[in-house]
Amino acid sequence: MKKFITLMLAIVLIFTLCSCGSKEKEDEKKDYGPGSNVITSACIDDTYCEFDAYKNPGGQETGIVCKIYIPKDKITDKKNVILEITLADDWKVSSDSNCLKQTDGNKLTLDLSINDPQLIVRTDNGSSRCYHLITE
Repeated sequence: MKKFITLMLAIVLIFTLCSCGSKEKEDEKKDYGPGSNVITSACIDDTYCEFDAYKNPGGQETGIVCKIYIPKDKITDKKNVILEITLADDWKVSSDSNCLKQTDGNKLTLDLSINDPQLIVRTDNGSSRCYHLITE
């Protein structure tokens, strides 16, 4: 009887360890900080772009990497790409963005021909996010 109980306890412990392993993968996808997804939508020629923000433990000061994926087939002139974005409350596009040519409300004219184009968004209280613009 003791061997049976010991075997059952070992099986329960093994299943408990397996469930802990899958929880770590779920945590990688969660939001890692206030305002990590400050761009609520982005589109080019009425086609929505994918964007994400995820934890980068050894990277930026904030520890968050943000990207916007722009479909290549929607770009006719890399030096004048019009991207329409919607930002979360209190966030604004910064003129420090290295690819920003012009803003017209929520329509941005971007130069994606430069090396590593980035769109920087900020709040008045000093928070900021840098979105890397990736064409794919």
